[in-house]
Amino acid sequence: MLLLAGSGAHAQLPCTATGGLTTLYAQDNGLDGVMFDIVALQPVTIECFDVNWNAGTTSIALYYKTGTHVGFATNPGAWTLIDTVMNLTTAGSDLPTYLPIDVDVTIPGGATAAFYVTNNSTSDPNAEYTDGTVLGAVLASDANIQVLEGSGVSYIFNSAFSPRQFNGTVYYTSATTGVTDIAADVLDLRYDADGEQMILDLPEGQGPHWVSISDASGRLVLERPVNSEGRVAVDLSELGTGAYVFSVRNVKEVRTERFVKG
Repeated sequence: MLLLAGSGAHAQLPCTATGGLTTLYAQDNGLDGVMFDIVALQPVTIECFDVNWNAGTTSIALYYKTGTHVGFATNPGAWTLIDTVMNLTTAGSDLPTYLPIDVDVTIPGGATAAFYVTNNSTSDPNAEYTDGTVLGAVLASDANIQVLEGSGVSYIFNSAFSPRQFNGTVYYTSATTGVTDIAADVLDLRYDADGEQMILDLPEGQGPHWVSISDASGRLVLERPVNSEGRVAVDLSELGTGAYVFSVRNVKEVRTERFVKG
């Protein structure tokens, strides 16, 4: 679907969403587009974005991929086009320009998704962002999501420059509404004798489940389904020392356990 839109600077939620997280509006650099990762600390659905964009009328495309953008900035085959907006008049530097695209991307708790916002012509106004500190560092966070430092990317899927800090607002709906904790007596979660494996058993008839491990920064380091027998053994031996979050989830329930790898 192709959208036609005008300008907009929004102080309130511009789309159907229950929350929003602003990184910053303090540009000191810019390029055709910007890529960045979002880590879901809880299950969320990304609904829409405000962006910082150079003044003018532009066409903008929005892409996403599961997992990080790092290593995929110049690989168009790894990305999915969400939608394109034509003839968008921006609010100008360091002001929120509402991007009228229905994102509708759900990120499971503990997982990461990457987004790429770019103009559709090298002659169009550019994305504006801030020079960063460390690629993948947490730029902004709340109880539900983290936005990580990303990359500026020239049109289109061309040269990438990092670290760059996305300027804008992420609007999302928490998918934990109606999601309850998995009862402790449903799970049999334990470590093996040497502490190098985490073993999970679920009773039969529980339906599909997934497990994931995230590090202290919220970056997903492992994700896999529970097999048909209701058991999964997770090898911890290759994890570095530090704190981690182990999550078990199904479509309606989630349970997390924090652990420290020595």
